[in-house]
Amino acid sequence: MRFVSAAVWAFPCLAMTRPKLMTGRSENQELAACTVSVAHCIVGTARTFLDPAVYNSILEHLVMPAAPRSCSKVFYVLDLSSKADSHKGGSFQYSEAMLWEGPWHRLPPTGYWLDPPLPSVPPGDFADDASDSYLDPWCLYQCVPMFDKSRLCLNLVQEYEAKSLMKRPFDWLVKSRPDLQWLSGGGTGDLERLPATAVYAQFAWEAPMDTVLVVPRHLATAVFVQIRRRCHTLEEAQANGCQHWSCDCWILVFAHKAGISLERLDLRYSINRLDNTGEVRAASNAEEVQAPRIDWWNGLLRHNQ
Repeated sequence: MRFVSAAVWAFPCLAMTRPKLMTGRSENQELAACTVSVAHCIVGTARTFLDPAVYNSILEHLVMPAAPRSCSKVFYVLDLSSKADSHKGGSFQYSEAMLWEGPWHRLPPTGYWLDPPLPSVPPGDFADDASDSYLDPWCLYQCVPMFDKSRLCLNLVQEYEAKSLMKRPFDWLVKSRPDLQWLSGGGTGDLERLPATAVYAQFAWEAPMDTVLVVPRHLATAVFVQIRRRCHTLEEAQANGCQHWSCDCWILVFAHKAGISLERLDLRYSINRLDNTGEVRAASNAEEVQAPRIDWWNGLLRHNQ
């Protein structure tokens, strides 16, 4: 870590990477004929994404039921190494070639960013008015990298919309994780049936789960960018009656303050874990090894406290 200014911390990335985008004018014609168009943002740590049971379930039970295949585009922001993951994620190291040989053979990317840098804190686009909350001793830093991946994915979607000369933006943006194994009938279903007036999610403890968010395109900037304006604190969670201080509570509180309706959606999936998860956790605890992201989070927490 290095100190950049009185309000901004910056952190080294694990690898210098750049986003990549695939565009084509013929795709614009296909999307123009769609009654509903969907941008899928699969974001997070790759973990079990290379398991055929996982990526086939994403295609068959999430992507295909949501809209016709020609009306859906898939975007990715992924960490390919467990070096940036919590211990519960297991131990793994993937490459871009492995994605093309496996999941991307069936779910080809329209745009992607692999191993993006960790975000600055507070976010650079909100550095002035967000600094106080991000300096709170109980700012929930744990959620920041995940939220930032969603923001980066939205950037890819916006760039695609501009460069492919789409006549109108996508209708929906579905944010999900790469380690979810979807059950038959457990996805969003045909999104044309849903009113584009609310954000849809599975709920737990009266809060929307951050795992999957189904967002009307016109609300995507608020949900994936503006939510980062202020860090969610323990005091805020308590003041709003959240049963857990979590990313779910952050989403709930932000949506209420922003006037965004949240609706329940019945989603069915399991989080597919690596077989070596327990072994990695035990070894890491014994050796007191911290993943870079945990160091990053704990370093910020120690600094504020």
